[in-house]
Amino acid sequence: MRITLCITHAVTVFNLSTCAKPVDRMQDAISVTLTQMKSMSAMSCDTPKITRKLKWIRWVVLPSSLVIALTNNAYAINNNDIEKEKFKLYSHIKLTNHRQYLCLEKLWYLESRWDYRADNKHSTAYGIPQLLKLKTNDPYKQIDAGLKYIAHRYGTPCKALAYHLKTGHY
Repeated sequence: MRITLCITHAVTVFNLSTCAKPVDRMQDAISVTLTQMKSMSAMSCDTPKITRKLKWIRWVVLPSSLVIALTNNAYAINNNDIEKEKFKLYSHIKLTNHRQYLCLEKLWYLESRWDYRADNKHSTAYGIPQLLKLKTNDPYKQIDAGLKYIAHRYGTPCKALAYHLKTGHY
């Protein structure tokens, strides 16, 4: 796999931009970036002098931000989030209608934040759909029971959500 690495600097009044040659996966992208930055410092004499603070930005802040960008994920995911996404996918497959799924996703987020262990302190409601007297700890059975309840009582998840937004429960 080949990666083209481009860096744009606005260190002085001028916008200086350079693009590296394609880098093989085996090469270290950071060393290529540092090489580019060193070559930028050997520019022609007509460029204005760079202050000590701007040099610090060029040699410390920019490379460290590049290292952070290369090593970190865009966002952190924990196992709980992965489980919740599996439950959402299962409910989406059961519904087959995207609009109804979006209503269901919002409804059950408001009820339990998609936590299959959610327990209501004021009643016997339990699980993802927060159904009364629900006994199972299996999230997939909870989803099936919740969908069955919504279909029987409201017809669609969007109607159940509208009722929930009006009254605070469904």
